[in-house]
Amino acid sequence: MTRQTSHPAIGAHNVRTTPADVAARYAENLRRLARDSGKMGRPALAKSLLSVADLMDDMVDDIATDDRGPYVLRRVCRLIGKVERILAARAKASILH
Repeated sequence: MTRQTSHPAIGAHNVRTTPADVAARYAENLRRLARDSGKMGRPALAKSLLSVADLMDDMVDDIATDDRGPYVLRRVCRLIGKVERILAARAKASILH
């Protein structure tokens, strides 16, 4: 995947996004969700998300080079989406009650 970026100091250029970059971003998202779920009183979910994020960091080279890497990234992407929806629904419910 190539995305166009523009930075005032260096101008517009193409940046190649690698599977390792995607895995690192997903791990960051999992850590953010773990913090949020911990704040919402879901410590077991927070612990599980941190565990997955740590595994992503440990396996980043394997994810980037193995044929099953895209499959792993798709599954993690789906996990992130589901957890975001669950936390959003919980946050909305806590505001309404």
